[in-house]
Amino acid sequence: MRKVVINTCFGGFSLSPLARDMLVDARGGDWGGYDEWDYPRHCPHLVRIVEELGPRANGRCADLDTRTLRGNKYRIEEYDGREWIEQPDDPVSWIEIETGG
Repeated sequence: MRKVVINTCFGGFSLSPLARDMLVDARGGDWGGYDEWDYPRHCPHLVRIVEELGPRANGRCADLDTRTLRGNKYRIEEYDGREWIEQPDDPVSWIEIETGG
């Protein structure tokens, strides 16, 4: 069972300083010049930290939560910073334009 971290409110994905420090420690103590967007959202350390800290993991204008995947493929879509997960087996509703006179 794989989980993914997303931001569930308008604003954008970001980690609190506490969550960021915990991620650095979990990854071996070296941030390496990266920021939180450089880590995959399915990173087990990131998922664990967000679930452990709850609202204390939220950075500025963020409301982080985890979602469980049904498979092993996903993409994160967003609108004004609010994110959701799309997976290959999600139903797609196509709008068909009728042709002709």
